[in-house]
Amino acid sequence: MTIPLRVAFELKPRWYSLVLEEALNAVFLIDMIYTFNVAQQSNTSRKFRMTSATNAYLKSWFLFDLYSFFPLAYLRYISHYEDGGKDIWSNIKTLNFERLPRLYKLMLIPQIARGRNLKEYGNLLFDNIEMTVIYKNLMWTFLSLYYILHVSGCFWYAQIYANVSDRINWVSTLEIEDDSMVVKYFASVYWATVTCTTVGYGDITPTNMYEIWWAMVIMVYGVGVFSLFLSDLASQFADILNKTNL
Repeated sequence: MTIPLRVAFELKPRWYSLVLEEALNAVFLIDMIYTFNVAQQSNTSRKFRMTSATNAYLKSWFLFDLYSFFPLAYLRYISHYEDGGKDIWSNIKTLNFERLPRLYKLMLIPQIARGRNLKEYGNLLFDNIEMTVIYKNLMWTFLSLYYILHVSGCFWYAQIYANVSDRINWVSTLEIEDDSMVVKYFASVYWATVTCTTVGYGDITPTNMYEIWWAMVIMVYGVGVFSLFLSDLASQFADILNKTNL
């Protein structure tokens, strides 16, 4: 949840962002160690099971998880604009992300892979809550719908950093540059909501090629995934009504 927010709105990390990142690193380090030891085949020896789990992990998500430990926030936090220069490659060599804010945001994106096991963590939490399976599934569907809108909205806002030529974007068109992050976030999620639900009021529209590209992606893929979850939600409500009538 935090990575899309950081990609969209983070200009320079605060100290609490560093603390949060280190805390998450500790959690994911434990998760990585656990993943290396997960049994993949229960009908063989322990040694073979651990080898199978290790190989499977190394061939899939290991590099993404390892990359997530790269201290991006800390490097951005200690970077100073005056220490850099106009040469991009020299700034990359010195990891001066204060001079490379767009590269910093791009390098944050692969860390979204950490959220792939979010449902498993949530299930562990829900196991300790007195709730029927159908209501747990209903809650997960609502959370999944919100997550789609959250990611789509955050990346919609992030498009304003791509157009460096004339700095014309949907935020400047709406004249909300000086508004709080909360206002910008809700405006972004609002756009994602009306787009994914195919309502399309047209009050927030793309103003440059980068925004058009992202809008096309959401119209093709985001709407499709959102519709699948909506149909699942309708089925779950139908099951609840049927059980209530019984």
